[in-house]
Amino acid sequence: MEFSTGLSSSLGYYNELRSNATRIERPEGSNVDVLHFEDGDPLAICHISNIMEFTIDGKPDIEAYLHALSVAFGIHHLNTANGIWSPELEAIMTRDCPNLKFTVEFANIQTLTDVALNTAIQQTDRTVNEKRPCAFIGPIRSALALPTSMITGLRGYPQLSGSTTSKALDDPSAHPLFARTLGSDDLNAAPLLKFLRDDLNVKNLAVLHLNEPYGTSYVEALKQAVAEEFSDFSLATISMPYRQLDKQTIAEAVRSLKLTRYRYFYVIVFDVWDEVMTEAYQQGIAGNKDYTWLFSDTVGPWQLLTQKFKRGSILHKVYQGIGVVAFTAGPAAEGFGASVTESQGQADFDFLLKLAPYGLSGVMNQDQATLQQVLSAYAPFFYDATIALGLSACRALNSTGSAATGDGVPTLNGTHHYQTMVQHEFVGATGLVQFDKETGTRTNTISDLVNYFEDEEASTESLVQLKSVRTHRYEDGGWVKLHDFTFQSGSLTSPPDLPPLDVDNNQLSRPTKITSFIMCAFAIILAIAFAGWTQWHRKSRVVLASQPFFLFVICAGAIVFASVIIPGLVDESWASWNGCQVACNMTPWLLCMGFSLLFGALFTKTRRANMILNNPTPMKRIKVTVADVLKPLIALLSANILVLSLMTALDPLEWTVVVTKTDTLRGVPSETYGTCTIQSSQIPYIVTLAVINFCIFAVAIFQAWRARNISTEFAESKFVFKSLITTIAVVFSCGPVMILASDDPNATIFVRSAIVFITSTNTLLWIFVPKIMFVRKKRSSSSVRVSGLVPPPAGEVIADTTSGTEDGREGELILSVLSPTELIGQVSHLREQLQRSKSEAAALLSAPQSERNLVEEQCQSMNPSP
Repeated sequence: MEFSTGLSSSLGYYNELRSNATRIERPEGSNVDVLHFEDGDPLAICHISNIMEFTIDGKPDIEAYLHALSVAFGIHHLNTANGIWSPELEAIMTRDCPNLKFTVEFANIQTLTDVALNTAIQQTDRTVNEKRPCAFIGPIRSALALPTSMITGLRGYPQLSGSTTSKALDDPSAHPLFARTLGSDDLNAAPLLKFLRDDLNVKNLAVLHLNEPYGTSYVEALKQAVAEEFSDFSLATISMPYRQLDKQTIAEAVRSLKLTRYRYFYVIVFDVWDEVMTEAYQQGIAGNKDYTWLFSDTVGPWQLLTQKFKRGSILHKVYQGIGVVAFTAGPAAEGFGASVTESQGQADFDFLLKLAPYGLSGVMNQDQATLQQVLSAYAPFFYDATIALGLSACRALNSTGSAATGDGVPTLNGTHHYQTMVQHEFVGATGLVQFDKETGTRTNTISDLVNYFEDEEASTESLVQLKSVRTHRYEDGGWVKLHDFTFQSGSLTSPPDLPPLDVDNNQLSRPTKITSFIMCAFAIILAIAFAGWTQWHRKSRVVLASQPFFLFVICAGAIVFASVIIPGLVDESWASWNGCQVACNMTPWLLCMGFSLLFGALFTKTRRANMILNNPTPMKRIKVTVADVLKPLIALLSANILVLSLMTALDPLEWTVVVTKTDTLRGVPSETYGTCTIQSSQIPYIVTLAVINFCIFAVAIFQAWRARNISTEFAESKFVFKSLITTIAVVFSCGPVMILASDDPNATIFVRSAIVFITSTNTLLWIFVPKIMFVRKKRSSSSVRVSGLVPPPAGEVIADTTSGTEDGREGELILSVLSPTELIGQVSHLREQLQRSKSEAAALLSAPQSERNLVEEQCQSMNPSP
């Protein structure tokens, strides 16, 4: 019979023909109904059940209707032997199966598993007169295909899908009669990673997916591809529940994406694209030039091309420059959408509306160009699924043992039907279709990367219309560039997949450098000022008593010691690695030499006083020259110079960059600090230097302690002792802080600078301030010179150290060699004697004149005149 081009003519005819049959039978084990008529040959009818998610949460899913339209289009071509999209169809159906026809029904399974299962069970339980299916097409989602294909497979009905990609459907033991006209997720996972790595130089990807079979299977395929082929790729996955997605759940998932710090996201979700992208925009990871969003085929042209966004709105910003990676029909299907829509009239759509009355009228309201573009994207796979069932049914009926029963009734066994289908290839709307003989999954697939951005011609000042461009195609194991990909920024250059590496080198902050430099400068200026004061007052007795040479040595030591701060401020922000290396090796030189000069001078000063005090010969003048007390200082400096020279020449300190934190995304340092490190081979030198300088410091304290009882005019030994004790207190209080903050250069340098500053200024102030105060008061007294110790009343010890002064004295007066306790006892004794003398004088004054004369005569006899 000849039909018009519209599908309603053939589908409507064979649907009505069943009611005109005199008898309808289905042989045991067969899936076709055989219609008998009063005249003519029997007619075999293969009734196709198209189970689709026509409504989602009560709202029509227009894309499901387009898939259904392509199924109806395919059945129409099977019935009319129209080979426009499958050339072999005309010959096979005309020659081999003129009495095999097809009818279709559409069942809405929504997105509910129980509804899908009940539909499959109820339809396979039908009687012959109730149009029991011959095979099933659908559904769209893997989550529904998994349970329904178990039922249909166990009951002997082939089931094909044109969109499900879960790898779990490749299990023939659970889904024995399931096949699909596109590949599984693992066929798209590896190409996706290959494109990102090879074409965009992206090696870090965060995936957001639903916790359902399709999303889970896709993620597992990605992980497997990373493990087997893309070991240099970093993959982060975040899942959301399939059901009951609320705003808080989406916000938490997007927050997890943000925490990865990746810049490329791949989204595998259904229905909530707008909610996800809106939340991503609000959290700052979408709608700007830094981030790139890619989607799986859960987002298609229907969702994006049929919307118009308010210019400047969130959705306009977030969808600009996105990409969709999906299986595609390829160039073979170009014009498929136009062929479907242009060949159908109003009567055809009215007919479909009767078959699927779930909101198909929404299709008629769409722009025909958009409708054709959407149909060309995904519907050809369902068309080919329909053709695959029809061709294999014909081949199975004509194969040996399946053409008819013993009485000539056509018989089509479901298992044989399926096996015939997967063992044959054919050319369809999507090109050559080949099935895996064990799993029923298509083995030859093509994937496209579709780029969406503003269609400037279709957009207005207030509304934005998107357009799609296929920029890359994966075929025969490699990607081919078709057009430039436009990113969200409008640029054709791919943005980096990670945020800029912000390496914190922990270089010294400006405040730390300024503060430390001020401390250094103050200490040096103070030392220079005291040296100048010494030079100016070099003739004063207080300066001569301390010997100007040693005062100059103390100032020089303070300057050198304070200079230790300067190399500590050198890091890679100021100097090269060589410069830092030089600064490292300057530090021990300045530290040891400054320390030796500063505390060596204090040691020699207290030692000089003890030499005089401990002189065994009283009433002898002792000559204590500079050369006499300088020898220990020279020995100390020589020892330091020797060890420092050996260490610098043989095993110098090294400037080392220490890694304190590693960037987990790149595996490279993200936080470091530079420091002078001490190797194990340098420990002997360091220990030797520490022993030398600690010994001189300890001996200086001992000498100051020995001189503690000397009560001199200027009390110099007392101030030296206080200086040393203060230094100890500073080191013991600040040292632990510096050790605890060793991984913080700013804290370490500040504390170290403070120790150096306090030690140097403390010594200078204790030594020079009392002398300055003495000069200002112009205090003078007559007593034995510093060159002499006079242990009253036994005798006198004198030691010349200087030449004359402006007041005629050359040294410091030693007031006493007694200890404070002894002096206090002596004062008490003198007070008692004075009191007794007063009492005796008072008694004498009150005595008679004769007694007073007698006392006077006695006194004169005891002290006779010369």
